[in-house]
Amino acid sequence: MILRLFYWRGIEVPEFVRQKVRASTDLRQLRVWRDRAYEVNDPKDLFVDDQTDRT
Repeated sequence: MILRLFYWRGIEVPEFVRQKVRASTDLRQLRVWRDRAYEVNDPKDLFVDDQTDRT
């Protein structure tokens, strides 16, 4: 879903971002990234401050 959101928004996703998202099995982290994917314009920004923003 995260990668699809970027596709729908017309934002190109670097391969390292694709790999990190696909490799994650942490559902909480995936939810954080999903929420961020609606707002960020640079896919690398998904990973900003991962350690302190766990919900």
